[in-house]
This record gives sequence, structure tokens and C-alpha cells, in this order.
Amino acid sequence: MEKGIVYKCVVDGLIYIGITTNLDKRIKEHLRNAPKYPNRKFYSALNGANTVEWETIETCNTFNEACHREKYWIDIFNSNASGLNMTKGGQGTFGSKRPKSKKWRKLHAKRMIENNPRSGIKLDDGTRHKISKSVKLAYNENRINVSGKNNGMYGKQHTDEWKSNHSLKIKKLHESGRYRKANTKTVEKNSKLWEITDPNGEQVIIKNLSEFCRRNKLSQSSMILVSQGKQKSHKNWTVKKL
Repeated sequence: MEKGIVYKCVVDGLIYIGITTNLDKRIKEHLRNAPKYPNRKFYSALNGANTVEWETIETCNTFNEACHREKYWIDIFNSNASGLNMTKGGQGTFGSKRPKSKKWRKLHAKRMIENNPRSGIKLDDGTRHKISKSVKLAYNENRINVSGKNNGMYGKQHTDEWKSNHSLKIKKLHESGRYRKANTKTVEKNSKLWEITDPNGEQVIIKNLSEFCRRNKLSQSSMILVSQGKQKSHKNWTVKKL
């Protein structure tokens, strides 16, 4: 198992804390990425730096341990607030805050495109074909076939108890409204008018057959069959599309 390294980079007096398994390789990656991502604090500082110093401040038994120690050292040097770290550490975006300004995000995306060395370069048909072929090959090699006998449920059936519990669970989700949260305005706009006759012979005109069936514990598919004349009634209910 590779050991984790917590390192410190001092750029013109400002501190950046990072983690890696190979410091020399990581330094080369940072220097290579700096011109590509000038909007990041650390890379922006590297691009115009007068003095840059790198050093290992702690070696951990595992990379996972180094992730936890990175948080500790960022806190000790306060490099998230007054240094060059954009997060509180731990390998990821823990502690980062997404800018609220939509204008800033658009400008940031534009700069990322402008600073991409391959921006505006179109691939020729031969290169695109090679990339497509390699991607398809990788997909087919790593694809897991779960059809037929490879399916875990092949030749098996759910027990009546499982079916009953699953049905009950779905009904509860329907009743709670969490199973399918639809945009009420869109539903209201697209819903058709239906004339419903209940078992007592009382008629009512409704909009949104799906919601009506859910509230009255009726099958929407059966009610539609009734409206199409393919079924006489459903639980003594009849329906007609207006």
C-alpha cells in the first residue's frame, strides 16, 4: 500500500497544503497545470511567483490517513482563509463555497475555454473514428452482462410476502407524495377533462385522472380501458373522456 505525503508549498510567503503519494510527480503536475487554470488561487500565485519552496511536512502510512492529516495542517497554517488552499482539505471540495454570482460562473467558464490549449481545434475524421473505436472497445470489455442466466433473478420468483410488502411500500410512497413529484402547473395545463360516475350513480367532472385514481384507490390503467370501451366498469366506476 502506498504511503501518503502531506506537503507544503510556500509561494511568495503564501502557504498551500496538499497531499500526494509522489511529491516529485505532483510538483510537475502543478507546474504543468498552472498555466491552464489561472483562476485557481494556488495556480494564479505560481504563474507570477518570485520564490517557490516545496517541502514534505508529514509522511503517513496510508493515503487515507494523509487526507485526514491534510485538514489538520491546513487548520494549523490557516491556509484556507489566508493562504492558497480553496478548501478545508480531505481530498475534494470539503469546505468550498460555490460562488453565488451567475455572472462570475459564466466568466469563469469562458476563461477556462480560452485557456484550454485545444480550444477551437477540431479533430479530423480519422482521429474521431479511433477515439470512438477505443471507447466502444473499452465499454464492451468492461460491460457486465446481466441478461438471461447471468441475471441474479434468473429462474427465481419473488415470494408472496415480498410482493405484499413491496406493494404496501409503494402505496405509502404514493400517499406521501414522495413517489412522483410532478410540476403541478404542468400537470394542470396538460390534464384532460373526465366525466366520472361513481358506484352510486353520481357524476362529477374532474381534471387529472391520475390524481383522482390515486385518491380513490382506483387503477388508472383500468379506468382508461373503461373510457376506451374495452372494459364495462372498474369497481363499479365508469369514466368518459370529454
